[in-house]
Amino acid sequence: MTKYLIILGAIVLTSCSKKTDANASVEIPEKLDYDTIAIDSFAPGATPANMAPKVIVVKDSAAEAKKKELEVQIKDLEKKKKEEEKKKADEKEKAKKTESEKAKEKSKEESSQTLTPPPPIAN
Repeated sequence: MTKYLIILGAIVLTSCSKKTDANASVEIPEKLDYDTIAIDSFAPGATPANMAPKVIVVKDSAAEAKKKELEVQIKDLEKKKKEEEKKKADEKEKAKKTESEKAKEKSKEESSQTLTPPPPIAN
């Protein structure tokens, strides 16, 4: 009986143990393109003049990123406008072609009606 209890205990211990996933990916932190080091502005020798260039660089990079994003959006909008204008021009050309074809058909019908001789009059 004790053998069964020992075997049952071993099974419970192995089934309840915490298992780690072998396929779990390790997260690699994203490389930041700006400085994250804390600078003590109250340290001896630190003046606002020393801090200003660093702050300006960060602000400039953010402004450049916004400009690039806006430029991309403007280019996309311009492309969409050109495509819409091209579609409208194509539709106008198709409408003109259909109108000219209808006019040609009407003129053919009229010419065929006028060219046919009248039926002979029976006396």
